[in-house]
Amino acid sequence: MEINFSSYLTWSGEDERRPLVCTDVGSASVPPRSAYPPAPVSHPDEYVSVATGRTVNEYQLVYVTRGRGTLRTNGKTWDIVPGTAILVFPRVRHAYGPDAEQGWDERWVGFKGSYIEALRADGTISSERPVFSVGLDERLLVHFEELFGAVRAAEPFFQMRAGARIMLLLAELLSRERKTAQADGTAALVEKAKFLIAEKAGGSLSVDGVAGELGVGQARLHESFPPLQEEDRRLPFGLGGTRQTAARFLSRRALSERRIISGITMATSSSPPVTRFITRPGTLTRPMPNLR
Repeated sequence: MEINFSSYLTWSGEDERRPLVCTDVGSASVPPRSAYPPAPVSHPDEYVSVATGRTVNEYQLVYVTRGRGTLRTNGKTWDIVPGTAILVFPRVRHAYGPDAEQGWDERWVGFKGSYIEALRADGTISSERPVFSVGLDERLLVHFEELFGAVRAAEPFFQMRAGARIMLLLAELLSRERKTAQADGTAALVEKAKFLIAEKAGGSLSVDGVAGELGVGQARLHESFPPLQEEDRRLPFGLGGTRQTAARFLSRRALSERRIISGITMATSSSPPVTRFITRPGTLTRPMPNLR
């Protein structure tokens, strides 16, 4: 990337009628024990106090790819590490900057418009959630470089081009956030299912019963576990097998707990209840003995 590049843009009334207007863009590599923002970059006065505290009139998206630092806003402090994106909200006081001993590399863009305000109005984004842990994603770098290229070229309708690339950046951030939330939700569902199955070990349990107590549909329950190999579909769960039969099978296969639970969820609501094969919480975490 071009080191310590910045551009503060102008826009027309026509531009303001578009969904997004790009107000500024830039990148900086901040060495350890140096001033922030970097001294060679010329910033308007209202932007210079970013490290000590400021408010701005537009949204600012900052993507950090090296180093560490902090963000302070809304009475909270966030640690910023490589692969973190910061979303600053208009008229919300904030301060951010790199750790003095490490510095950081950043890319940023400022913008405003009806598109981002709609995302805020429907709760998709919030000033209470200003940090996105998106990782070091090449797609984000590509979007930023294309955005910088559009601004430098300043061809007719470059604001429209810039706005489209900002939308792509936002889509990547929100997609990453949603995937993380879904992954966390699946992990939580798996843990609840494990607990429920262990808790009900003394009685019978159908797939309908598991799904009902978890508050999800059978389809969601199936999606939470990896598909079984064909040989594993012959697991005796739900087919009237005894605990000893299940133990012998699992001992031979040394299946993981997720595969075991997958076997349970393969049963349909019309199948007989899942057999009692779990004797106590925790027995799913290792192969069961080869009982005769």
